[in-house]
Amino acid sequence: MSSTDKGTEFERTVCEILYQTNPYNISHYIGGADRGKDILLQYKIGTQLYDVIVECKNYTKPVNKEVVMPALDWAKIHRPALLYFWITPNLTPSAKDYIKLFSEEYKIAVQFEESLNIERYISALQEDDYIIFYGLKTRITNSINRTDNKSLVNLEYDNQISVTDHYLVNREIERNILLEDTYKAFYVQGVSACGKTQLIKNIVYLYNQKGKKIFWHTVRTDESEQQNKAFYTALAHFFTIVCNDSKLEIYLSNHGYYLSNELLSILTLLFNIYEPILVIDDVHKCQTENVILKETFETIIENKLCRIYFIGWFNIFKKSFLLNKAMKVLVLEGLADYHLDQIIIHNIGQSKKEIATLIQDKYNGLPGYAILVDENTSQDTMETNDTFLHGFINCLTSTEKKALFILTFSSIPIELHYWTKFDLIDSIYSLVEKRLIECRGTSYNIHDKYRPFFKNYPLNNLDFQDVVTHLKEISSYEIEISLDLIDLYIDRKQIGDAYIVLQNSFQNFLHKQLIKNTLKRVQMIEDAQFDNQNLIDLLKMKIILLERLSQHTICINYINMIQSETKLCTKKWEKIYYIYLRCLYFTNQYDILLKSVSDNRDYISENTTTEIRIQIFLVTGRVYYIRGDLETALILYLLSYQNALRVNNLSLVMKSIHRIAMVECCCNYISESKNTFYTLSKLDNIITPKRKSYAYYRIAKCCYLLDELDDGIEYTKKSISIKESFGDLRGFAFSYKTYAKIFFKQNKFVEAIYYINEARNVALKLGLNKEVLSINIILIENVLKYHIDYNMEELKGMLVDGLKIAIDEKLLYRIHTIMELSEHKWDDLYNISKKEYNEIEDKLKEETLRIKEYYYNSLDQNAKNDFDLLLTKQKPISSGLLINSGIIPSPDLN
Repeated sequence: MSSTDKGTEFERTVCEILYQTNPYNISHYIGGADRGKDILLQYKIGTQLYDVIVECKNYTKPVNKEVVMPALDWAKIHRPALLYFWITPNLTPSAKDYIKLFSEEYKIAVQFEESLNIERYISALQEDDYIIFYGLKTRITNSINRTDNKSLVNLEYDNQISVTDHYLVNREIERNILLEDTYKAFYVQGVSACGKTQLIKNIVYLYNQKGKKIFWHTVRTDESEQQNKAFYTALAHFFTIVCNDSKLEIYLSNHGYYLSNELLSILTLLFNIYEPILVIDDVHKCQTENVILKETFETIIENKLCRIYFIGWFNIFKKSFLLNKAMKVLVLEGLADYHLDQIIIHNIGQSKKEIATLIQDKYNGLPGYAILVDENTSQDTMETNDTFLHGFINCLTSTEKKALFILTFSSIPIELHYWTKFDLIDSIYSLVEKRLIECRGTSYNIHDKYRPFFKNYPLNNLDFQDVVTHLKEISSYEIEISLDLIDLYIDRKQIGDAYIVLQNSFQNFLHKQLIKNTLKRVQMIEDAQFDNQNLIDLLKMKIILLERLSQHTICINYINMIQSETKLCTKKWEKIYYIYLRCLYFTNQYDILLKSVSDNRDYISENTTTEIRIQIFLVTGRVYYIRGDLETALILYLLSYQNALRVNNLSLVMKSIHRIAMVECCCNYISESKNTFYTLSKLDNIITPKRKSYAYYRIAKCCYLLDELDDGIEYTKKSISIKESFGDLRGFAFSYKTYAKIFFKQNKFVEAIYYINEARNVALKLGLNKEVLSINIILIENVLKYHIDYNMEELKGMLVDGLKIAIDEKLLYRIHTIMELSEHKWDDLYNISKKEYNEIEDKLKEETLRIKEYYYNSLDQNAKNDFDLLLTKQKPISSGLLINSGIIPSPDLN
């Protein structure tokens, strides 16, 4: 017997032993590459299901840590409730120590069984000694980590589609088209219930039988961001679990769920290696504005990266020569009465030809209606959609009706464990048998074709309240259901109840990034109100949501309406006040921002919540930094650091240190600043991908100043890669500037001017006037420095335009740069800029003197020492702040 056969036999034995512990579910993954799991168990504790991953190692010698490390790495990503090793003969002591440290560090429960125990279990298996297995189950359930468990993502095809009925009648012509090799992309189009999904299930079943890897994904009715995340997360898990390849999963964890050139390269590589079959069901639900998902699909189609089937009511793709050439569109029509009757016979075991004929004539031959036919269906009950479907409802038991309407009003499938908890599992099984609902693995939903008719059913108030009670319980875990509850209440004109759900769920909506959907509900409730009740709170919500969508000018307009009657800088309004300051910053209204903060500085320092206070200090410090007042900026950043450290908010500590390192770089401590940004970029548990892109950008700037130009290019690439992933156009302008500066230094003038133009185009598109000024200054500095042939009058015109921007926004540093560049070249411009520089410098000194003193006095002694150390004693401080905050360990003095 080969070692592989022995391993498989050992796994079967372990599987048989664990089966005796009566798990809720057990799956044995036989053969193929080691995917980090040999057996998947699920145990039900209370109302929750927990995943236990079993890894079997049948060796002739003790197993060392190198053997178990791949499974531990896999567990870091998937975080099962328990990782369970079954080892023969045993683990080495160092492997056991490593597992113990791993479990403590990552908070993942890990257990193991060795030969001594395994032999005892085998003996118990032969002697039917169930007391042993009761003890084994207790050991497992006691080991399960219930606090940090992340249930594995089920693969839709393996866990849902593959276990459903694949029966298909007729469609031979369509099947042949969908199996041909002329095309790799197919779009199966047709109205709901015409049999699109059933047809593709049958097609991919054939591929599955041939050993092809199948990825099936159903698009849900979500916001674009949620649709993108759901698709890419599912695809990443598919490659990790089925192909043992985590490239996509690692990329997404660092960059997010947005389209970039690097992401497309990874997808191309994975599709070429593994040649999966992709199915995208309900693709018509892809949001109109969801450019990312559509571009992903179009790239797959046009480049023929893999075989892909789309299922939808209508074609979502733009008409283009490449798409038309690469994709076959197939429009499904209804079936003839003979074939409809075959479906009826398949489902109920008897023929109903007259009903089949009625479906052909009255319902366009849609197979979905044939599926619903039962022994009691007659021509009279099928006269209209309403009477036909409502007739089904009237025949249901009270619990079946309750389960049906819970699903009717839910926009997402509902998992099995909820039905078990509600004691409705028998009703769910019955509804599946009646074919009123669909079962996909462990989740259930209403077919889109029938939902509108069930919604129109006149549900009495008592039944309605019972359904709502259950939906509210589910919404505690599935926040999208809260949106459905709001819609449900609005439809029934219960606006007060809709508002209560919105108010209670608002923070969770923000956390789940359901911004556009939430804004829609806020507007719906506002429009439906008959009086001004809750109007102010709805306006607050609207401002918060609009700011998340970067609609800064609209936010300011709303806030100005409020300010005419309400003082913003109060406990009740402090979040809106901070949003107001952010919006002023991003619309370059610096004087208004500084005046507001100055007028309210005592209240901000003494009465706002600590987090809001820190954020206000940071955004105010950014204005002083932009204007070249590094001292005041540093004081505010140190004040932010001091407050963040006091409340142990590491995210804001890190953000403050990032800003302090920027000041440090301006003070010519470039290497120290670079090291700090590098350290911050490695804090994956604290730092977001967006913040990491900023850190890489700052590292690239430091590399430029240190003449480490190749490293500068490398870090700029890293920064742009992440910025591409979340569509940070503003960030592109900054990184393109860095590219330009590096290429100028390398005497690559063509490349440098190319990136100058790219940066300027982005800045002009976004209306970033001060960035246009910065870009033009870089161009002029280098044209003059390297004597590049350029129209001098054009350069002067750029400086004249830039001076106006710098004067309006009091950008003292930029005015000084223009003054230096124009000296001995354009005397008139030099004189104007010098005059403006002196006047604005005096004015800003006068304005900031008291403010600087006020905030300096608010610093504790340690922060004052750090301020003096950097600006007086001329020593860097950011590395010391990292150590003091515990972000990095103190160096060993010994």
